[in-house]
Amino acid sequence: MKIKNILIGLILLSLSIPTYADTEKKEYRETIDFKPEGSVYIQSTNGNIELQSWEKDQVDIYAEIIVTESTSREARQLLDTIDIAIEKSGDRLSIVPVCPSQKSGTNFWDWIFGSHNPPVINFRVKVPLNTDTELESMNGSLVVENVSGSTKASTINGKIRLMRSAGSIDARTTNGCIEATLKSLDESEEVKMRTVNGSIELRLYEEIAASVHVSTINGAINTDLPLTIKGKLLKKNIEGDINGGGGKIGLSTVNGGISINKY
Repeated sequence: MKIKNILIGLILLSLSIPTYADTEKKEYRETIDFKPEGSVYIQSTNGNIELQSWEKDQVDIYAEIIVTESTSREARQLLDTIDIAIEKSGDRLSIVPVCPSQKSGTNFWDWIFGSHNPPVINFRVKVPLNTDTELESMNGSLVVENVSGSTKASTINGKIRLMRSAGSIDARTTNGCIEATLKSLDESEEVKMRTVNGSIELRLYEEIAASVHVSTINGAINTDLPLTIKGKLLKKNIEGDINGGGGKIGLSTVNGGISINKY
């Protein structure tokens, strides 16, 4: 009887949560003068972030904002309340969505039980080649292409992809894989990649020298590079040098394999 009552309660609860059928979209565009060797921070709680370099001393920002509500009118009303906040302080540029939860104090339970369906905000941003970047999301994938500054990328539910990167990297996700191609790494720089449920695939340009520490619990470790092992050779935890050692590379996952291969 107790289980039956619980099931009835769950059914009634599900019926009380509104369904969302009407979707509205709008776009945001802005280009800002920006000197190389500055830093750019981008945050999107619910959405993907794609960032790549270009030859201009500017940051080009494109955002697609998607709202789904029970009616088209409600979706348009909510869409009108969402904005993108751009803040420039010295050589740092911050790009952050401003949503109703931040404006009116809407809390987590309001979102769950029907005040609003969380908006999706996807970014595509271009920055000068030598720019330090920091990308942050909760539900979304992160992509960085051909940027030569330091890179920080963190998400919870999503993959991370770093293509033709150079410099220090700190990439972290919980549910997603990490793929990266590293074209250079100085001795003073460090690469850290961590996930819980996902694999890690790192490709290195052949001339890169690095000191490597790799660990996994449920997965295999593979490499086609000449790796000189330090200490004991363990299947799940390997430490060694590539091309005599250099900048530090640390890769770790719980459920997934790890590969370090030649690009």
